[in-house]
Amino acid sequence: SESDSSGLYVGGGTAVTVTDCILSENDTHGVYASSATLIVQDNTLQGNGGDGLQASSGVSTLDIENNIVSDNGDDGIEAGNEVTITGNTVSGNGADGVEVRPSSGVVSPTIHNNTIVNNGGDAIFVNYNGGAGLPDVSGNTISGNGLDGGLGLGGSLGADMSLPRDYLGFTYVVQGLAVGAGATLTIEPGTVVKFDEYSNLTVNGALEVQGTAGEEVTFTSLRDDSVGGDTNGDGSASVPARGDWTYTSFNNGGQGTVDYAVVRYGGYGGYGNLRTWGSGTGLTLSNSTVSESDSSGLYVGGGTAVTVTDCILSENDTHGVYASSATLIVQDNTLQ
Repeated sequence: SESDSSGLYVGGGTAVTVTDCILSENDTHGVYASSATLIVQDNTLQGNGGDGLQASSGVSTLDIENNIVSDNGDDGIEAGNEVTITGNTVSGNGADGVEVRPSSGVVSPTIHNNTIVNNGGDAIFVNYNGGAGLPDVSGNTISGNGLDGGLGLGGSLGADMSLPRDYLGFTYVVQGLAVGAGATLTIEPGTVVKFDEYSNLTVNGALEVQGTAGEEVTFTSLRDDSVGGDTNGDGSASVPARGDWTYTSFNNGGQGTVDYAVVRYGGYGGYGNLRTWGSGTGLTLSNSTVSESDSSGLYVGGGTAVTVTDCILSENDTHGVYASSATLIVQDNTLQ
């Protein structure tokens, strides 16, 4: 305890096991690990200024079991790439209860049978750091966090990944997510994706939205309880509105195919619910409804090539479609 940095710093290819210890009141983290093998079992990590435990993607084996991780200033547990997190009580931390950071390839961190309560941020946040994948989540008790019913997604994807419908009872919540060049994010029929306040999805790689008639993909506000349930857990205290989130933006050669989607309540900042920008960028939008933007439904510019067919672009604050310095085909749509 009472270190001017971390209580325990683990690195340089070492192998460390920590059991039945108290790591508390340190200036940064209870435990910090990089380039090591680490087992942390049956400890108390509390009252540290940063994370209870922070482990980078360089930790080859990481097993975190049956610990009490409480009242730390930042995340309870922040761990890169493959990790097993089981049987812990993670409570009262200032930011997220558990943050996992996939950093290479497609991984599935294990998060089983934990009690994750009363943390200031998300119960579980997936912060991509060049990797991809969704955590294996089961048997956890989750309540009283800043976000309980949603799986927070942020950072930058570096490999291909799909978002299936109804993932383990969670609704996906975008909290500043990018699809990196060379990666493809596929969203399956019927999937609901909500966006946290002023958040955005940036596509520098590819986005495939694969809805079907009657099983549309929905992009909407975190405050929208009409799909995916009361994800923010506030009952009827909040309602969705134009400008709740920013946009889904296709940039710098990014490519998008959006078919049978519903996109609403974005447009904060003036660039539409959907935006294209940058030479070589392309979007095909079809059979979709784009509405309730705080600006345009679709903003097209910067030398991009966009085709819009069989869509409804309605009830947006400014234009259904706004285009400048682009190639645009608009056929068989309703703009009203």
